[in-house]
This record gives sequence, C-alpha cells and structure tokens, in this order.
Amino acid sequence: MRVDFDIKTVEKMFRDAEVVKNSPIREVRRAGDYFIKFDRRSSHGFAKEFTAAEKLQQAGLPVVNHLFHGKSDNGNYLVTGSFADSVQVDDYLRDNVPEMSFFEAIADLVKSMLSKGFLHTDFHLGNLLYNTVENSFALVDVKKVRSVPQWLLKKMSDRTKFYPLTEFRRVLKKRDLLKLFKRAGVSAPGEFYEEMLSADCEDRMAEWKRRRKQILSAYPKFTRKDGDLLVNVRATPDEIAAAEVIPGGKAVFLAGYFMDLIQIPSRKVTAYNTKTDTVYALPAGKIHAGGEAAIEMMDRASYYDIATAPVDWAHQSRGVPMLNSLEKVAVEPFILEE
Repeated sequence: MRVDFDIKTVEKMFRDAEVVKNSPIREVRRAGDYFIKFDRRSSHGFAKEFTAAEKLQQAGLPVVNHLFHGKSDNGNYLVTGSFADSVQVDDYLRDNVPEMSFFEAIADLVKSMLSKGFLHTDFHLGNLLYNTVENSFALVDVKKVRSVPQWLLKKMSDRTKFYPLTEFRRVLKKRDLLKLFKRAGVSAPGEFYEEMLSADCEDRMAEWKRRRKQILSAYPKFTRKDGDLLVNVRATPDEIAAAEVIPGGKAVFLAGYFMDLIQIPSRKVTAYNTKTDTVYALPAGKIHAGGEAAIEMMDRASYYDIATAPVDWAHQSRGVPMLNSLEKVAVEPFILEE
C-alpha cells in the first residue's frame, strides 16, 4: 500500500512500529515495509543521508530507497523502504559460507563506487545488505558517503578506500584476500595486507576501551540484560541452549568480544552471569593442529602480543580455524584493565 508521507503520518507510524534498535538518543523501528529512524538531537545527518542516497541511485549504485525525512518537536525522522529477504553481510557471514563470487561482487561494488567518485567513510559490512533470494546487495546508512574528485581519491590511502574488504579476513585466507584486493583496485595487495594488520592493531586497541564499557553496560548493539545475565545479542536461541559453562568469568566473556573486534574467529560466548562470575560458550570444536590457515591466525594474533599454538585452533567448515581456548586471550592485561 502506497503511503503519502508527512511528519504527522511518520510520527504515528513510529509510535505503532516494532523497535529494531534503540539508544538514549536514537532509535530504529520497523513499520511493515518501512524502516523509520528517529534522532532526538537537533543536529542530525538525515538530510545529508537522503541527499547521498539520491546521488547514489542516480549513479546506478545499489542503495535502499530513501522516502522521507523531516523534523517535529520530538526530533528528526528518516523513512526508508525495506530490502526484501535481506540480512546484514556481517551477520550473514557468521553462519554461511558463500562462494567466492559473493565476495567478488562486493569488491566490484567498492571499485564501482570509487570509479564514480563516491567515498563511503563509514563503509563496513554492517552497512551492506544482502538479498539471499535475488543474490543482490544494497547500501544502508549512507550519510557518510561523499562525492570526491578522482585526483583526490588517488591521493587517499588504500585503507580509507578499501576498508570493507579487510573485514573478510574473518572468513577468508590471506591468498583469497589478496585476490580480492587486486580485483578492487589495490595497487600493492601484499603491502596493503601487512599495513592493514599493523594499523588495525593500533586502532582496535584504542577502540577496545570504549567497546568494553558498552558490552558490560548492556549497550543494545552488543549485549542485553536478562536478570543476572548479560546475553550476547548475536547469539541465537539454539546457541544459548547449547552453551556450556567454561572456566573463567568476565575476562573470558570479554575475550570473545575482543576476538570478534579484531576479526579473528573464536569460540562463541553466549552469556555472562554477573552474580556468579560465570561465562557460557559454545562447545569446543574438534582440533586439527597446524595447517596454513592456523599459522596465519597465529601470526595475526601475535600483532596483539597474544601467543597461541597450532593445537589451540580448530577448523570450521569454511577452512578458517577458530580459537578454542579464549582463556589464552583472557589473561592479557588489556582485557580487564580500566
């Protein structure tokens, strides 16, 4: 059914809509085939996001339909259409093992955006939707997309331009990552890979202090409070039911999130009991010691001075190993330090 949007209509839709995400200043709700973003601040980026989406569509780039933006006494609103049968790419990759064509399509999208003079300064896999039926993609949260002349793009670092591709290191081996980097237009893929790991180490260690506070305070992007439990919001009901108590407590719970932050697969934590200092995680996988991918993961962990051995890693179906012993990370001083 077609909706003629105006601010009063949007406010009514918002009141009756299902909450998807919320924070003290911002909310996202779903009303049928529409998503409504709300921001209580007087200064906001919805107008810029609306304009950026129009420019991307005019350039033939895939973006969710932006339908309305406006302001009332309560705050600011933005309405977008839904992207049918879709899931965020980062969520999809946690439970699925797509063919290389999946990754190549995203590399081609990044290359296409740059060739048309667009730079997305907040382009990560959570800002990209995947239609699992039509095998297509669409950009969301495009308020930080900028039109940039080619002469200036050439002066920018590859890490700024190709960042979303670096997040594939959670599921791809180095050799496949290098192929993707080259496909997208990275001039020296090998050097870019090493620079990426070094720069990310510095950035993630700085970010961890903020992320740790959010996790422990039940910030809805990461955890939710259920009585004495802090529950991982990405854990499915089946995973929560299958979880087992493992040694450690708060530090082990946080260690799982730290490994997630630095894009290294690990045994998944599902909940933490704040009263008993007990942590729950999925059962350990079968160990296959050694192998090229395990050595690669060990090298990446060493950037953070985390020492592991081949026997600490188990292979997943996609061929990328997973750290079974989160206790190896939990003993590091930076995990709990204030």
